[in-house]
Amino acid sequence: MAAVPYAWDEDQLGRFYMASIGKLLFDISGTDEYAGLEMLKGMGYPVTAAHLNVVPHIDIEGTRLTTLARRAHLTKQSTWEALRNMEAHGYIARTKDPTDSRAILISWTPKGIAFMRVVCLGLMIREDDVAKRIGKKEAHVLKELLTRLRESYAKQAPDAAQFAASLKAHSQRQRPAPKDRKTR
Repeated sequence: MAAVPYAWDEDQLGRFYMASIGKLLFDISGTDEYAGLEMLKGMGYPVTAAHLNVVPHIDIEGTRLTTLARRAHLTKQSTWEALRNMEAHGYIARTKDPTDSRAILISWTPKGIAFMRVVCLGLMIREDDVAKRIGKKEAHVLKELLTRLRESYAKQAPDAAQFAASLKAHSQRQRPAPKDRKTR
């Protein structure tokens, strides 16, 4: 392994952080989410950032509330709070899951399916924008790589416990004392 971050000066730390895959994906995701939100608002849809936390996790055929909450990394209560407004506007409906009467199924209504058609059109427009920015071939490669990464994670999720143990082991190594900063 190369030099470890705790030995880096603040400039090195900042450069690594800004160029890391996690930060790049986070920044691009945020920009993409904002663009999508503004597009939908511009079309007259009453959407908020809270809606965008759950919309990508609702399958066309419907999704159990517990599954939706897990996918969105929210509690069931927080998930339902985000969905309540969508139900009031007629985009989703909640019903008992036909396979388990104790479970709640969140499904798109016909109005919600029409909304999802607009969402997908917006996604196509944004993909065209990516191709214009980085090139058609590069955009295709990027999409393929992201698809492969998603499939890899679906087959075997990252081992968070192993990552945490590795981080803990690295952070407990002897670290050099921080350099004194000169103050004016």
